[in-house]
Amino acid sequence: MQDLVALSVYSFNIPYLNIAVSINPVTIITTWIIMVVIFILAKVSVSRLSMIPSRAQVAAEGLYAWFDETLEESMGKAGREFVPFIATLFVFVLLCNWSSLIPNVKSPTSDMNTCFALGILVLFVSHGYAIRKKGLKKYLKAYFEPTPILFFSNVISEISKVLSHSLRLFGNLFAGGLLIALVPILLVQLFKWWGVPLGIIAMPLLNAFFGLFLGGVQALVFTLLAAAYINVISE
Repeated sequence: MQDLVALSVYSFNIPYLNIAVSINPVTIITTWIIMVVIFILAKVSVSRLSMIPSRAQVAAEGLYAWFDETLEESMGKAGREFVPFIATLFVFVLLCNWSSLIPNVKSPTSDMNTCFALGILVLFVSHGYAIRKKGLKKYLKAYFEPTPILFFSNVISEISKVLSHSLRLFGNLFAGGLLIALVPILLVQLFKWWGVPLGIIAMPLLNAFFGLFLGGVQALVFTLLAAAYINVISE
């Protein structure tokens, strides 16, 4: 089992830059499976639209309508343009978080690379929209305001948003997994042999709580923060 885990991570160095890069094929495969699932769910939910909606249609329309209303309230009419992106981002992060409930499946969002990739995606979308809305000249000018001395500070501020956005998602999920692993040990320490059955009972409850509830909350927080970053950088 340890050999399998060791083989699951492939590391290499970028020539001339001396930068080590690690790739986890398990994370990549799980991510692609989730993307395929999202595509299938989207096709199923809109393939048979009718005046008397199915459960899939109701769920899809309800999710879209909620994000449409939320983004319009926070970003104005322009926010409706980002509903497909934000809603898709939410579903993707949600399914990534929930995939940890499947036995022997590691959640992609428990891999720091996935969280950073999502943070960088939001960075490109938000800054791309800011350039389109304000123009390149006005966009670049904002980095020199209120004084040119703060140029590097403003650049670091934007980079720190990516780090905080990514680390918030990774850290909260990591803390939840760590707590799940520690609870059985604490129960055995506190209640001796009685802690074993208590731990067996507590594990599925903790998995359900941290996997379903907190996984959903973290997905929602991540996507709403992404919408907030898009709105702030474009102002």
